[in-house]
Amino acid sequence: MKKPIYLVQSCPKDEFRRAAKNGMKCDVMGLHGKVLPVWATSSKKEAIDDCRHHNRMPGMDTIYYIDLIDLFN
Repeated sequence: MKKPIYLVQSCPKDEFRRAAKNGMKCDVMGLHGKVLPVWATSSKKEAIDDCRHHNRMPGMDTIYYIDLIDLFN
């Protein structure tokens, strides 16, 4: 049985922008950059709301984004 888990990850803002300009997708960012897993949720809406909240904080040098993980039981 497969259960989706949404992992919220963080990456330095300049590195995230450089990777986006090179066409790199978020699901492979963990293989090529300084990415830290922060927390996981079972709801996509909750993960998106958390990322939006943290990305709108002034003075932050970090971008938060979502990565989908399939958990198999």
